[in-house]
Amino acid sequence: MSIFQQQPDDMRTSGSRDHDEVPGLRDRAGDDPEWEAALYEGAGLGVHAYALAAREIRRARTANWTYTADKYQGSGDIKFSGATTFENADTDGGAGVDPGVADV
Repeated sequence: MSIFQQQPDDMRTSGSRDHDEVPGLRDRAGDDPEWEAALYEGAGLGVHAYALAAREIRRARTANWTYTADKYQGSGDIKFSGATTFENADTDGGAGVDPGVADV
């Protein structure tokens, strides 16, 4: 049987890396509202159909990057929470060990 070994500090490090990614992902989710105005200004009303399609693509892009940022945030949160849970379980389990029992 394999021994399950989980290091809480490693989980926290991994969680920190996930959290570090979130601001960049949220920046990518940002939209540029001036882009569409500049498009009409530069090309006129002939680009209206394209502008509508591009608006939908930008909305989907924003939603996808926001979703990805939320997933990274959640992953980091779970890793931090899991590390604390492991430590608490370790402490609680260790409290029930009889020090008079020899290691097997």
